[in-house]
Amino acid sequence: MAHVVVEPSRQFSYQVKTLTNSRNAFGGTVGVYWPDSDARKSYFVEHDRPNQRAIQIEIAKDIRLALANRRLRSTCTWGHLRETISRKRYELLKSEGSTELQAYIDAFDAEQAAKDVKLIEAEQEISRLHAEIRRLSAAEEASIAGLIAPGNEQDFFAHEIRDIVISALEDSLRVARDNGRRHHVLRDLLAANQPSDNAAKLGDEIKSLFRTYRDMDAPTRNALLKLGFDISEDGKHYKLVFQGDGRYTFTLPKTSSDHRAGKNIASDINNVLI
Repeated sequence: MAHVVVEPSRQFSYQVKTLTNSRNAFGGTVGVYWPDSDARKSYFVEHDRPNQRAIQIEIAKDIRLALANRRLRSTCTWGHLRETISRKRYELLKSEGSTELQAYIDAFDAEQAAKDVKLIEAEQEISRLHAEIRRLSAAEEASIAGLIAPGNEQDFFAHEIRDIVISALEDSLRVARDNGRRHHVLRDLLAANQPSDNAAKLGDEIKSLFRTYRDMDAPTRNALLKLGFDISEDGKHYKLVFQGDGRYTFTLPKTSSDHRAGKNIASDINNVLI
């Protein structure tokens, strides 16, 4: 069953992140979860999944593979069917007051054999699950050991926090001693983690939007809302709040006659957000 979850506020998003131990899908990401399991896989547009169709194909492929390896419900097996038939036969003999000892024995033996089969299947499944747990635990341990733990901040757009960390690594690499251990580790991490251009795209959109800003007309308002800004009036100004987070509040004049004002506004916003 598929669910589309719309998060109404940043506070709600923080609560969801805490309750799910930072394993919730967000920002348009498609998250695939399994019942009675902590497993999750996320899908989003990136270089090897350049469009929605590519994501759909990969999700369908992964779900088919998972279903092919998923254990059937116990009520959907031949063992369960044989057990049910034997039990009904036994109950029928009992209700009819049958005195045929051999018939009772046969019915009991058939039911017991069916249960034995189910027990063997269950033990095999337990062994398989133990092996799977060991594999996943090893992978998670390796992942945790090699990555910093996530904080409370959430991405305002896809890969935002990851790109900020990569940018910090790039800054650190520039001042690291050549051929030192720090230089080698940073260079290796950066080679394995290429940044996205999402922040640059957002910055360019903000610059383009405010390049000719004169007033809050309908196209400007719609563009700001699409970028994630909440807009409210505050006297002679408009107040913009990015992604519902009051820490990122900006003030715009309702009208502007200075052609440089829009560029200054864009610069102020980008200096804070990008």
